[in-house]
Amino acid sequence: MLGHASPSTAPGGAIGVSVFFVISGYLICSILLREGMLTIPNVVRFWGRRVARIYPMYVAQIAILWLWLYRDNVDNFASQIPGLLTFTSDFAVWFGYSYGVLWSLAVEFWFYITFPAVLFIARKTGYPVLCFLILVVASIAARLAHSESLTFAYYHQFLVGSIVALWAADQKLPKFVANDVAFNTAVAVLVICLAIPITARNLGGYFQGTYAAFATAVLICYWLQRPARASLPIMQGIGAISYSAYLLHPIVVDYIWQTKRHLPDHLPTFVAITLGTSLMTYFIIERPFIALAHRCTRFSNRREKPMIVESAKSPVAFAATLSSDAVARSQSVT
Repeated sequence: MLGHASPSTAPGGAIGVSVFFVISGYLICSILLREGMLTIPNVVRFWGRRVARIYPMYVAQIAILWLWLYRDNVDNFASQIPGLLTFTSDFAVWFGYSYGVLWSLAVEFWFYITFPAVLFIARKTGYPVLCFLILVVASIAARLAHSESLTFAYYHQFLVGSIVALWAADQKLPKFVANDVAFNTAVAVLVICLAIPITARNLGGYFQGTYAAFATAVLICYWLQRPARASLPIMQGIGAISYSAYLLHPIVVDYIWQTKRHLPDHLPTFVAITLGTSLMTYFIIERPFIALAHRCTRFSNRREKPMIVESAKSPVAFAATLSSDAVARSQSVT
């Protein structure tokens, strides 16, 4: 949000997407590692739940852009809608931030579709972590080669989180990251990445998301081994509406730019408007479809519950849980 509304405040705000991808990789892999999940019926149910989670608000976003925000360019935008609805758009045309953020939803969707097969094959080899590491290297190479596949170019960030899930499932989390030095180093890396402009064309800017991905993985490993004793409900609430906030905040930015020709000049008001509208869309659009999907798609033959996943309705909610744990930890120290 800050990266779009105030680039000077958070020049590298785009790392938020990489952080999300890592947490998503951890959560999705944890879900699929449950006993009996990697069967065709359960994978289909998994896909149904993920579509119900992201698609309703995603379609609402497209409708808002088509019918209101981009109405002055409605013909050009209408030509993009088939690709958007099928997550096959190449995002070669720029309409504004509200359109620009949708690429990450396409990447996330294709990860959902492909990852069950990737995990199944990797586990069949007997060396799933090694398989994932090979794919991580291939994905980074694809990014360096300017691959036309955005999904594969960012796949390594999901896989980094998935490796953590495999370690956690086998109780093989690296002990050396369960200390304050590792925690502080990972936080410092994220802060540095946040300060690097997304337009930087150097090793810092080009691998900004990759650095942030590995730092996020370290933090997840740390929190899994040293969970906080308390959490902040307000942070979990913000996490619940963060998907809507991610989609709606660029609409606010684009509207202000279209009407006043400048970015939001009062960040507290911008944040309040975004979170307020996100709260409404969460209860009106997101939550009903989530509940419907859970009623209609019940997984079969589940015998195990994953660590932490049950309390996190989405990657952003899990991120908020981790954030609230960090705040609680700092409060207990002080």
